Amino acid sequence: MTTSILTTYTRLREHALRGNVRACLWLTGEAQWTLASAVLIAKQIPNKYLAVVSDRLVGALRPDESDTFNSSVVIVSPQRAERLLGQEFSCVIYDCVSGVNPDALGQISGLIAGGGVLIILSEPPSCSLFFEDPEKQRLTVYPYTEKDVANHFLERFALALMDSPVVTRHDQVHGLSEPSLFLNTPSQESEPGTKAVQCAEQDKFVKSATQALLDGPCAVVLTAARGRGKSAAIGMVVDEWCKQKNLPVYISAPNEKALISVYQFAELARENKRFQFHLPTDLVKRCNQGSIEPEALLVIDEAAAVPAHLLQHLAQYFTHIIFSTTTQGYEGNGQGFLLRFVSQLACIQESHGQALHFYQLSQPIRWSPFDGLEPFFNRLLLMDSKSDQKDDLSLGVNRAVELACSVRPSHDHPTEACVKVSADWLVANPAILDSLFRLLTEAHYRTTPGDLRILLDSPNLHMWITYCGDEVVAACLVAEEGPLPASLVTDIWQGRRRPRGHLIPQLLVSQVGFKEAGTLKVLRIIRIATRVNKRRSGHASQLIQSIKGYARLHSIDLLGAAFSATPQLLRFWEQNNLRPIRVGLQADPVTGSFSLLVAEPLSPTVFSDYERWRSYFYGQLAFQRQDWLASMDPELFQMISSDKADAGADGVWDISKADFEQALIIGFAEHFRSYESTAFVLHRLLEQLSKNNPHFLTISTDDDEPVKLYKGLLDLRVLQQETEAAVIKRLSLTGQKMLIKNLRQAAAWLAKLVF
Repeated sequence: MTTSILTTYTRLREHALRGNVRACLWLTGEAQWTLASAVLIAKQIPNKYLAVVSDRLVGALRPDESDTFNSSVVIVSPQRAERLLGQEFSCVIYDCVSGVNPDALGQISGLIAGGGVLIILSEPPSCSLFFEDPEKQRLTVYPYTEKDVANHFLERFALALMDSPVVTRHDQVHGLSEPSLFLNTPSQESEPGTKAVQCAEQDKFVKSATQALLDGPCAVVLTAARGRGKSAAIGMVVDEWCKQKNLPVYISAPNEKALISVYQFAELARENKRFQFHLPTDLVKRCNQGSIEPEALLVIDEAAAVPAHLLQHLAQYFTHIIFSTTTQGYEGNGQGFLLRFVSQLACIQESHGQALHFYQLSQPIRWSPFDGLEPFFNRLLLMDSKSDQKDDLSLGVNRAVELACSVRPSHDHPTEACVKVSADWLVANPAILDSLFRLLTEAHYRTTPGDLRILLDSPNLHMWITYCGDEVVAACLVAEEGPLPASLVTDIWQGRRRPRGHLIPQLLVSQVGFKEAGTLKVLRIIRIATRVNKRRSGHASQLIQSIKGYARLHSIDLLGAAFSATPQLLRFWEQNNLRPIRVGLQADPVTGSFSLLVAEPLSPTVFSDYERWRSYFYGQLAFQRQDWLASMDPELFQMISSDKADAGADGVWDISKADFEQALIIGFAEHFRSYESTAFVLHRLLEQLSKNNPHFLTISTDDDEPVKLYKGLLDLRVLQQETEAAVIKRLSLTGQKMLIKNLRQAAAWLAKLVF
């Protein structure tokens, strides 16, 4: 049996090499058998060409660290498959026994070169163990268990494997599946010069884009699906630029790890150390400081993941820019990139009298156009849902701009239906499922294959859609949250536990301090989207009204949403009567934006609590603006602040809430509550104490050393709101961890003294 497995693998590899396509070998059987089979095959493959995605294969392939083969083979867990990005392998082994992770499947699908083999290990799909998937644990939230997680995605996966001609199955009991369609299909052997033809499109881009950048100020936009040589092409353009220009190259992306190919092909820039990587937010700051040459070359990879306002800022500053994005795949989806940003870019370039050039790479380079593995994964993960013609990236930049500028809201929708649907219903209506996922990917860049499984299998997810025929016009995904057990609420409040899910109750309990929020029944809107040509026509608001009606019928206490705040989005939520009750205090390192939590009370029992939350939120807003929110967009902060009067907040937290404040301070001192959640009440208390006794924090010769430190910390960090870095330096602390530890001790000293 083992010999036949090696024979099967060898035949698949030879067949794939002849056509420069990829093969898939599916090994099904008991866990120990698939493990032994994988090790047997792995031993035949040179290390640098092999990657293994598995938790259990680590011990099998690395029993002895002195073994050169075993110690250098690349092994990652399904949750860490992104570490393989930017590399290329002739064989990837994916172990389903370690978990069927859709994001990992999407990630590895583009790592296998033409002539390579993907090996999938699993229990037979007819066996119940196939559905005992470790990934189910990641989809469970209290009070649900893994048994409540649906099997829709696993069933979809099994059917895809059984039906695909690119997959060859070898079973522990039945051996090689007969017939093997892949092996019995004549390979489309590469014609002489095929590789040159495949690279011709890439070469044309490199020459054209390089010349455009050298001719004068311009912006270049490059889009491509995976495996088209986009990153390599950018690297080659950078190298050509460096040969002609003695200027630095700034490169930016949400994740530097995905830039390996860019660096690899920009050999001259790398050797001469001309590259400088910066996150988009950091790059904007440096532009504002004037510390970067506007004439330098800027490359922004995966630009669709960067907020439009940052892209606009950079486009205004730099005179030579390359924007690139992947149109589909594991990173997210750039299908809506043209309509969201390129029209704005065209206006910027026109106002500056600068050219705009648009390119698309459609010819695969890593594998043959006849490859069957790419369409297999595209169908399985819906990674290549075809856009409507108006969104088609092949239209070119002029047509895209024209369409973007001509979008008008359509109010005529007599045949549309707004309904709550189940995952079962979506599975039974695959065209609507495809349309729904296409809408989500076009509306939100970070929609990934993992979201498809969440959509199909999560037990706490509800879905509302507006559809016409097979087209989904608008959609809203909602998670049910709370109520939580009293003991769990206490642990969350103390900072001891962070259970999966239940975002709104947890934020209000742990980050604000309102324990009563943990007992509420909440619906959280996690995604809402409308087709481009249907926006501003009330579809999203109609969905929200339907959700509110459902919520009231089912005794839901609170409807809320957490999102990356912009003035436009805040305006939308407020128009639907969901108002701010909390702002996140840590700006996203990539986008520079702050998260905002908005909510509307739906049951009378929550009205008074809701008003109290709003009053507290606005009471501490000015304090937070002096510290964590200092970098928030002024327009956004003004919009949030303007709602203060409606919240009944005059900027001063009600002194009658002393018990609440005392509990928060003790929670910080004696438990693990964050400093950010306690700083405002500590500040208020110190202000009151200093008003009664101006010398309260004055260090005297009678104070022992710890008290001197406590007074210094409370004065500098809390009362004067000096930055962490400044306080650490001034008081000679070792770092942030030591700062927080001593702040807790200072709060305990203060509580003992005052309460």
